[in-house]
Amino acid sequence: MAERLAVSANYVSMVERGRREPTLKYLRQFAAAVNVPLSFVFWEPDSRERTEEQRNLHHELDVMIQRYASSSGVNDKE
Repeated sequence: MAERLAVSANYVSMVERGRREPTLKYLRQFAAAVNVPLSFVFWEPDSRERTEEQRNLHHELDVMIQRYASSSGVNDKE
């Protein structure tokens, strides 16, 4: 991923571990690299107000995102 985003692997690692806040430029590049809209990167539903059905759908969506990322090589260490 670092190579795709033209940043160091250390920077990606720090963002992943919450030790560094990504820039908007980085987030735009990340969204483009994984082929999702930028707004999708920021989407974080409030879990306290969700129904059981919404929680289940959110879980399914998380699984689908992980599967998509894995199949497109996003999770590969570069």
